[in-house]
Amino acid sequence: VEVEATKKVELKNNIVWGNFAGENSDEQISLTSFGTSNQSHVSLEYNNVEGGKDKVDIGEDSRLEWGKGNISADPQFEDPGSWNDNGTPANLDDDYWESGSYWLTANSPSVDTGEDQPETVVGKLDVANFKRVVGPIDMGAFENEKYPLKINKFTVKAGKSIVPRLD
Repeated sequence: VEVEATKKVELKNNIVWGNFAGENSDEQISLTSFGTSNQSHVSLEYNNVEGGKDKVDIGEDSRLEWGKGNISADPQFEDPGSWNDNGTPANLDDDYWESGSYWLTANSPSVDTGEDQPETVVGKLDVANFKRVVGPIDMGAFENEKYPLKINKFTVKAGKSIVPRLD
């Protein structure tokens, strides 16, 4: 993620993992002003950033607000994409991206760790058109609804609520 000479940018409930913010860089986020009078100003809350705050390059005249809820833990994507060097690692011209699956596995540290925001802020649906849950949402683009709970049995008694037994 590169932020160049902008006013304040807020990043919430994202996963920033396996990226390069600039050439020959292992930083995940880069803030630069490029000598303009506008500083880059980024606020991060409830994000999973590979390497944490140490992997944010804060350029001259730039500002980072490292807020609450940020973590740095392998998001455990189902099957992340990767670059294929096509058998010629020295020739970058024939490299290509192999798509992957960025759904979170059931044990991902990014599940239920996003900021609980009203749906007017995050939307009623994730990018795959699954409903966002009530309560803490997942970090990243996909709500973890791909792994529904299995209910073995439930009992309903008059005047009582339903209490499911989960697998």
